[in-house]
Amino acid sequence: MPDYSAAVLDHFRRATGAGLLDPGQPRFGTATVGTVKSGVKVVFQLGLSADGRVDRVGWLAFGCPSTIACCSWFAEALPGCDVATAEALLHDQVMQALAVARDVRARVLVVEDAALAALRMADQESERTR
Repeated sequence: MPDYSAAVLDHFRRATGAGLLDPGQPRFGTATVGTVKSGVKVVFQLGLSADGRVDRVGWLAFGCPSTIACCSWFAEALPGCDVATAEALLHDQVMQALAVARDVRARVLVVEDAALAALRMADQESERTR
């Protein structure tokens, strides 16, 4: 069993943003990455405000505590960010912030992929509604 950092355990225990959002909202993106069979599956959702900032985040995840903690960390870090800032956060910062164990880093990449795909979908939707 991996040795989880205090930051991972904290986010795992209080899991910010868990649950799905109303998909009928404007400027909204949903992405699903992974499979239960592979040991990690994430549904990540987010929405953008009229000014292009992340204003809502929701997620469901099947995986280890690091997977859950990563989703929670993004749910706290992304609101208020514009798309470019959010994309920057979604590249490797979570692993450092949570001190994720090496043996589960591939699972964290699944969360990053889901979050990036949801962000890009919301951004494309935002472009269509302008």
